[in-house]
Amino acid sequence: MNRDLYMERVVIISDISEIRSGLASRVKATLGDQIQVRMQTGKDASLQSRDADLILIHTRMSRASSLEVAKRMKKENPAALLIFFSENQEDVDFILGSEFDSFLWLNDTEDRLPQMLRMFSERYNSRLEQFVRVKRRNRRQLLPKSRILYVERDYRKIIFHMDDGELISVYSTMDEVLQELDDSYLRIHNSYVVQEKAIRELHRDFLKLKDGSLIPVSRTYAARAKQRIFPTMKA
Repeated sequence: MNRDLYMERVVIISDISEIRSGLASRVKATLGDQIQVRMQTGKDASLQSRDADLILIHTRMSRASSLEVAKRMKKENPAALLIFFSENQEDVDFILGSEFDSFLWLNDTEDRLPQMLRMFSERYNSRLEQFVRVKRRNRRQLLPKSRILYVERDYRKIIFHMDDGELISVYSTMDEVLQELDDSYLRIHNSYVVQEKAIRELHRDFLKLKDGSLIPVSRTYAARAKQRIFPTMKA
């Protein structure tokens, strides 16, 4: 397995055990035995897919709607690549115009399938840049950067304040978080990092965010904060 690829967990959903096991073998043959493959039926597809990198869903299931299963999983795990697969190429019409990532034809040649799986893995790596990777309750979780208003350090904990009011606490350090964030975030205090687009007002010793939060600005970071914010905002 290519160590430059971050894909580690694959979920395969089909009501047909032979298809599940056959596809699992081909996935491991391409991506390596280190890859974790979980197999489920459509009825039993669960929130265990929250930490999946790639989710493969059979278009034809007898006891569940593949489209509804896909929508639920996409909501719970927006970072994952979600691919429909079928033994019938005409099923590609099933996902045309949908929000999902691609279609995999099971009857493709042996050479084509590995090529597609490697392409999916590379695409997933690129998508990871839009997320912050954290470990929460012994499970990995990916947080969309665009939804993080600000990050707060509280002793040994890091608290992510999301745009819908959700608070996500993890044991980490601010330095580790800063490695995951990009230049759209501004450190304004030893204990606070703020998404620049979330800032509404700049005052001498605090910021006001679009959700009404008031965040302290320390002297150490005040000058840099003003240089970044002043072009579009008055103190």
